[in-house]
Amino acid sequence: MADGTAGLQIINYLASDTGRNPPGIKLRTSLADGRAEAGQLLRLQASVSDDVQVRQVEFYRDGQRVAVDGNFPFEVAFTAPSRTATQTTLRVRARAIDTAGNQTLSEELTLELLPDALPPRVLRTLPEVTDLLPQLTSMVVLISEPLDPATVTEASVRLVAAGPDRTLGTADDVPVANLTRELREQIPAVVLRAPAALPPGSYRLVLAPPLADLAGNPLAAPFTVDLFVFNPAVDTDGDASQTTSNGCLA
Repeated sequence: MADGTAGLQIINYLASDTGRNPPGIKLRTSLADGRAEAGQLLRLQASVSDDVQVRQVEFYRDGQRVAVDGNFPFEVAFTAPSRTATQTTLRVRARAIDTAGNQTLSEELTLELLPDALPPRVLRTLPEVTDLLPQLTSMVVLISEPLDPATVTEASVRLVAAGPDRTLGTADDVPVANLTRELREQIPAVVLRAPAALPPGSYRLVLAPPLADLAGNPLAAPFTVDLFVFNPAVDTDGDASQTTSNGCLA
């Protein structure tokens, strides 16, 4: 802790745990009925207790440790695997370990796996349509579930610029070239990167079929978001205002 002019002070707020009392633990899931659809984001949370302090919680999936959390609220998120002929259920449990090394395994929970029948959805984009953008070099699109990498193409995920008429959705729109498209797995997302900052103007991000999830369910309908990149050095309305680095007027 910081203590003014005394500098940084290190204190021991709990006595060392030398006992043999194991911690208590109860595992909960984000599922109401114990059934998980393939591709669904699941959250496991461990409610723990100890006579001194719990050091960490280990999370297990089908007998394999998948995560270790050393901080409250002791939880982990992961994507439910696909249902197959040999895997129709998913087993999860957790182990609490206190600062003396005593440990307790939770009850193992068995979750039923269901086929993925829902199409992927766009949850959010960064930046958002309401943002003022003095510069644009990358975008992040958060998706409701993992996507099939083969369907993430120039046709299904694209960024277009307004053409000479400065109006989006007309025949002279120009696709932004040399974009890279990266898939993220831990939190399903597509990251688009331009080789350099895009010039001022109007842009439209478009996601459309054949973009699909791992089960082959295509995006239900095209998704678009419009953005405007302005030149912060140009005072277009003559009010002599300036912009900050995040695009807000100062």
